[in-house]
Amino acid sequence: MIIKYRTPPKKLAAYEALLRRLPEQHPEWGRIMEGLESVRAGFGGEVHFDGIMDHFSPAYAHVVLRDLALPGPYWCQADTLVITRSCIFLLEVKNMQGKLYFKSNPAALHQVKSDGTLKIHDCPVIQVRTTMLKIERFMRNAGILLPVIPLIVVAYPSQVVEQPPADMRLLAAREVNYHLSKMDLGKALISEADMLTLGRLLVSAHRDYDPSPVIRTFKIHPDDVTVGVCCSNCGRFSMEYAARRWKCGSCHAYSTDAHYQAIDDWFMLLKTDISTRECQQFLGVKRADVAKRMLKSFDLAESGSKKYRRYAKKH
Repeated sequence: MIIKYRTPPKKLAAYEALLRRLPEQHPEWGRIMEGLESVRAGFGGEVHFDGIMDHFSPAYAHVVLRDLALPGPYWCQADTLVITRSCIFLLEVKNMQGKLYFKSNPAALHQVKSDGTLKIHDCPVIQVRTTMLKIERFMRNAGILLPVIPLIVVAYPSQVVEQPPADMRLLAAREVNYHLSKMDLGKALISEADMLTLGRLLVSAHRDYDPSPVIRTFKIHPDDVTVGVCCSNCGRFSMEYAARRWKCGSCHAYSTDAHYQAIDDWFMLLKTDISTRECQQFLGVKRADVAKRMLKSFDLAESGSKKYRRYAKKH
């Protein structure tokens, strides 16, 4: 039974928004594009694995949590958790093309791309074991204890693992259903009710990772970010507001809500809150009362009073 589903990572939309509002000549463009491609590949691999796990139907009771992120004091993220009455399977999904080498002493993952480029990543074995320790800590605090079994999953057959990890099981995505279904889990340690309770406690504790404002991740000055409202039809920042609607000066398309994406972009890229004056300047509207009305329609949390009022997204 799946009790938490996967959603697109906020970093994906933030990177796309950042590239949309930066000139291609910007010195950080390449690094942002590389980051975006990495996020897309990771999410794509996880979604592919979810499709396989949709058919997971073992004889034992279980619950599945996808894309679990625990806030402080735990600060961890798990791609997929399978909770049973005897143990928890902690699955770390990897989607990296080329040849992969799991190194030790020191631990790292070496990725050799098709063009011969070597890229060194943090070791997934250490990542998943660190997550294991934090989930064990969560369980101790919840008073429900189960052993955690970490596994690394390669999402696609095209991934070539030249050197697997020496001290952890590595599975192809299509092996996982059979491997987990046929495992002898041994004696049940908790009741089915406690298994469900643990799953729900983890879901209740989940908080989506939010990288905002993303310009802090890169060497980007706020003045580098293109202001204005983007036309969803032609992709140009040539929308002008008049008579309660937006009109594109390039393709002449109309919209009544194009400012929603622009305000979202502000929160993802620049600041976690916004004033009426900042909104007016960022959207390019002529009157402050129009900017204020747009912010009011966005259902935002408000703080401060009168000219010091600021708006932020509700959590």
